[in-house]
Amino acid sequence: MSAFLIVNAKVPNELKKSFDKWYEEFHLPEAHKCFKSKIAFRGWIGENEHQAFYQFENLSTAKKLLESNEMQKMIKEFDNKWNGKVLRTRQLIDLIQQI
Repeated sequence: MSAFLIVNAKVPNELKKSFDKWYEEFHLPEAHKCFKSKIAFRGWIGENEHQAFYQFENLSTAKKLLESNEMQKMIKEFDNKWNGKVLRTRQLIDLIQQI
């Protein structure tokens, strides 16, 4: 089965519009390409919680990404753009059932 990397970001109200535009036009396409994910998608939970999902062939592939130069490159770009104003976490989900 596949695995997902989920990136959860807490975005302040005053940055939501610019964050959304940047993520749509730059970050999601760039991360999808850089990570070589099968698919990438994103959405909002409530007003200020943004989630991005990146699907991989398996958990091993997703774990390797977390340690990779590609991930470090994307983290650095994100940090440079948002300068600590957008807090985020990452988690992996190992898919065990799909109907």
